Amino acid sequence: MALEFSIYPIAPKGLATSFTEAELPDDYALIFKNRFINAAGGAEKRQGIVRYGATITSSPTITGIHELMKKDGTTILFVSAAGKIYRYDSATVWTTVYSAGTTSATYRSVQMGAKLIFNNGEDRNIYTEDGITFKELLSVIERGQTTAGSNAGSLHDSNVTNWLTSQVKVRDIVYNATVSGYGVITAVTTASVQHTPIASSAGAYGAGSGSANQTNAQSYVIIDGVELNIIPTLVEDDNVALSITDREGGVNVSAVSDWTKTEARVGDFINNTTKNWLSRVTSITTASLLMSSAPSSAGDSLVFLKSAMPIASRTHVHFGRFYMVDERDGRRIVISGPNNPEDLTSDAGTLESNEISFGSYQPTADKVIAFASYQRFMSICGLRNVFLFEGTTPIVDTSSANADFNIVGLFPQGAVSPDGAISVGNDLVYVSVDGIQAVSLQNSTTTLGRANLSEPLRTTMRDEIADAATSDIYMFHYPRRSWLCVKISDTLYVYNYTPFFGNMQQVQQASAQLPLTGSWSIFDGPFAQQKVFAVLADGSLLCAGTGGKVYKFDQNTYTDDGVRYSTKYQTGWLSMEPKARSPRLKQGHYIQPVLDAGDQITYTVSVEAPFDIQSTESILIDASDTSQAIGNATIGNTTIGGTSIVDAKYSLRWRGKEARFTFETNDSLGPDVLSRFTVYFTKHGAR
Repeated sequence: MALEFSIYPIAPKGLATSFTEAELPDDYALIFKNRFINAAGGAEKRQGIVRYGATITSSPTITGIHELMKKDGTTILFVSAAGKIYRYDSATVWTTVYSAGTTSATYRSVQMGAKLIFNNGEDRNIYTEDGITFKELLSVIERGQTTAGSNAGSLHDSNVTNWLTSQVKVRDIVYNATVSGYGVITAVTTASVQHTPIASSAGAYGAGSGSANQTNAQSYVIIDGVELNIIPTLVEDDNVALSITDREGGVNVSAVSDWTKTEARVGDFINNTTKNWLSRVTSITTASLLMSSAPSSAGDSLVFLKSAMPIASRTHVHFGRFYMVDERDGRRIVISGPNNPEDLTSDAGTLESNEISFGSYQPTADKVIAFASYQRFMSICGLRNVFLFEGTTPIVDTSSANADFNIVGLFPQGAVSPDGAISVGNDLVYVSVDGIQAVSLQNSTTTLGRANLSEPLRTTMRDEIADAATSDIYMFHYPRRSWLCVKISDTLYVYNYTPFFGNMQQVQQASAQLPLTGSWSIFDGPFAQQKVFAVLADGSLLCAGTGGKVYKFDQNTYTDDGVRYSTKYQTGWLSMEPKARSPRLKQGHYIQPVLDAGDQITYTVSVEAPFDIQSTESILIDASDTSQAIGNATIGNTTIGGTSIVDAKYSLRWRGKEARFTFETNDSLGPDVLSRFTVYFTKHGAR
């Protein structure tokens, strides 16, 4: 009986888990682990990670990687962990540059202009411009230097010709940076602003012991102060109340039974108008708001204020404006003026900053989970819905000729993670409860369409997303390899949208949007177990997690910091005939894989047939065949005159209507590519 053969390329669409085994098409694989489909269509082993810099002192769990790009194009690298920020100074030194954050909160960052801005949803937003000094991001109305006539209760600035025509109002906050003191504005005149005393002797918040009164030639900023409405009334909450106790360093109000359930936050302001002082909240308990040591007496009138700058739980930059989700109200988005994250005045010149009330955009309760921009569009992702806006200028007064910010799309699959929405060229991609959604411009460029990129893995991914904690879902884009990567718990799902040359349809699609014919694979091992991933300005990929260690990926190594990871490629059930399924019985004799291995790699190749796996065999293939070599000398791992390609026939026996094949490795070697394989068999009658 004549020996026949079938040649099988690597499944071009990669991994699929949403089909039953009997239904899996030949262009999908049952298992595709720690390999990806390269541009030639082969199953290439992924590279590993190597240590980047020393271990950070005390070995914290790193939850953020940040990069500041300076004006000259040089960059400064930071990581954050447990409320601290560390700067990379050398391969042996990570320097602690900020340590005042809440230890349980995760810092995220965006850069706008020269400022790298950090937020964690718990503490005041901070920024750095030099990687050395970190400052609070303020809502600044005016800044300058005091001039003649300034004293503890009055601020003069000769550069301001008329304070009455400025945007400064009563109950805005003066911060004198020279003496580190705060005061609340009580009156505005043509020549000056009057405020509560800024002097240590007057109990001013922040004024250090022995510091002088406010005088000439001192640096100041005026912060936009707004009402902090936390006092319940019969109508609406108010920001005015009476103290009910005599306290040194705290206030109590009869209408508030539990301060921890209000919107009060550390850093908010309390103005005692009876005693004419301003203090700042230092901690919050159920019974009291604690503050600096300024005394409060029963019956004192209190006014509660906050900065217009929200404590941001999410931040984003879109065409020169800074977007912040207010931690106190997850439905409220505050938008800065153009090109200045500290300008929260509106485009109409009022102190009412531009806002988007996300909670009013749908009839169901929802809050903002994530932002992302792509092309001229910006997405605001909620738990239930994703809204797409087109434009660059979000002006509240939509009758303005400059307003160009309009809703152009609504998709009812919401996002599940703040780190699960990104731009990939012409596409918005986000993690939903139903898998990975891609929103793209259609051919007309005026219509938006949505597709589920994870359709082949949909059932598996849906279950894993449902079971994973929000902090264990992380998406990033690695342009160097054309990978979209989604970490769910300890698995990386990798969508490779590189068009390989055996699929011309995909090549044509790739220039317009993410091709739906891309390929999926999974990565595991220590690389997939990291907590945070970041692609730097130079295109390199860093990752970090437990133990205070930072790693760099794709550095021509094939271990994860010395730890081996196995690879596995398993086909579906193959019939060895032109038609997908056949009743004919086959008897397998040989397999001839084409392996391009640059080292002494051993493959375990096994076969199972038929569906009940009554016929199985497993063989080892040494991918270091030097039979074509001339002599014994070597350069690197390749014998002179030899080749790294193995294309030999090996005995592999099986019997059945269909068979599936598995290729496995477990070593620290590479490069390693499984290109294709040929199966030799004889046919028998129908069974």
